[in-house]
Amino acid sequence: MKNFKILYLAFHGSKEGGLHIGDQRKVNKDTPLETLSEILGENLNGRIIHFGSCGTLAVDRRRIQKFLRKTGLLAVTGYKKEVDWMYSASFEVLLLDAITRVPFSAEGMIEARENMLDQHKAMCKKLNFRMEINES
Repeated sequence: MKNFKILYLAFHGSKEGGLHIGDQRKVNKDTPLETLSEILGENLNGRIIHFGSCGTLAVDRRRIQKFLRKTGLLAVTGYKKEVDWMYSASFEVLLLDAITRVPFSAEGMIEARENMLDQHKAMCKKLNFRMEINES
C-alpha cells in the first residue's frame, strides 16, 4: 500500500466485525478485525480501508478505534448491516469520489463524511453506512 491511500476489501462480512476470507466451507469462521490488524501491520498511516462487506462495522466504536490505532489507519468505512451488492457498489463510487476530493487528514475525512451524509443521506441510511476516523 506504499503508493496507494485506499484499500478496498470486498468480501462477505459478519456483524461480529469479521470478513469471510477464503473458502468458508472449509474454514467455517470469520477473520475478525483483530486478526486483520495483525495481517496488515502498523504502518498504514494516512490511509483508509473501505469494507465493501455486509455488517463488518456493526461493532462497538471502541473496537474500531482500537483497530485504527493498531494499524495507524486514518479511517475505515463500511456497513453495519447486510447490503445489496449492486446498490452498495453504486454508493461506493460516490464514496470514493467524496474521499478523493478532500485531504487525507482527519479534517478531510470529517468533511467527506459530512458531504456523504448531506448529499446522499437516503443511501447512507439505507445501507447503514459508517465512517470511523482515528481519534489518536
